Amino acid sequence: MVLDTIFALQIPVGCTLQAFADDVILIVKGSLKSDLEERGAQAIDKLFKFAALHKLRFSLSKSVLMPVTFGGRLSMLDPPRVQLQGQVLPVQKSFRYLGVWWDGGLTFTDHFNRVRRRVDLLSYRLSVVADRFNSKHTHLFLHIYRAAIEPFLLYGHGARGHRLHLKKIQNTLNSLQRRPLIKLTRTYRTVSTVALPVLAGVLPLDLKANVVFKRFQLLILKEEVQVDSVIFRPQDYKDRVDLTDIHPTKRWSFPFTCRDPTGDDIEIFTDGSKIDGSVGSSVVVFYHGVMIYFVEHRISDFASVYQAEAHGLALALAFILTLQPWDVIRIYTDSLSLLQALSTVGTRDPVIWQLKEKICTILCCRPISLHWV
Repeated sequence: MVLDTIFALQIPVGCTLQAFADDVILIVKGSLKSDLEERGAQAIDKLFKFAALHKLRFSLSKSVLMPVTFGGRLSMLDPPRVQLQGQVLPVQKSFRYLGVWWDGGLTFTDHFNRVRRRVDLLSYRLSVVADRFNSKHTHLFLHIYRAAIEPFLLYGHGARGHRLHLKKIQNTLNSLQRRPLIKLTRTYRTVSTVALPVLAGVLPLDLKANVVFKRFQLLILKEEVQVDSVIFRPQDYKDRVDLTDIHPTKRWSFPFTCRDPTGDDIEIFTDGSKIDGSVGSSVVVFYHGVMIYFVEHRISDFASVYQAEAHGLALALAFILTLQPWDVIRIYTDSLSLLQALSTVGTRDPVIWQLKEKICTILCCRPISLHWV
């Protein structure tokens, strides 16, 4: 927690701090080697003052310097000289950070070579074990590839995603999946790398990497993404709720029953539907069998029926909040999945948690019940 305050430091222009757990990276940008040395020395001086103030210590033996350059503008034979506690930081061509091997040209060649060796060994070991069950479980290799091998091959996509347009990166990625796909398809080793994904029924790894990186930009970085002529905007997608941010006493569960309407008290019926590409929600309210309120809303054509059902329930709850608290209220819906989501404490859908908050507010002043019809 103390290390989190390091981001409040006023470091020189062109310097950026990144940290994970107790690992800190200082990124220094400059057009000249002298700029890098001057800014790096100033930033390190501020970091050591911060460490002394909070009784922290930076390990000299674990600290390295790696020049990142393009077009040979920086030479490894004459790199920038930056001192740490009076000693010049050792220069390395690559280093490992968060499971990814970074190199000075950001080619990730060292990382890909290490991944290739591990995946080839893993594919061999899996083939020895899984061959015994292949006759009974023909899709076993495919499941292992999609669930374990492919995510391992694509690990670090956020770091190298901006270089996926390079032909060298694309060819390297496709070659990485060659050995696992040969084991998967049981083909000859002379089969071309281009044909293997088609025979296996999977995407070429360069295309899959592009999909994963675009999703990372959209959902994590909250950036607008364009694929061909289609534009995806982050505001069109909802975030997932982090359950660790919710106190256990507020992880509400609202059970439901299956019963028919009785014609007594206040009975509210909600529905959501999608017809001819149009999506909408509606609410009908009966008071002792007499309809007293009706509303229908048109929502985005890209919404699902489940989202329409949730919107319909939100309309019903908004109407209940306008009523005086004396009659019993029963809400009826035909969406079993929506009711099950409201009854569980493990859902991460923000819309469901908004509905739960409204239900909890209503229950403080009047009884309501949920029913499936």
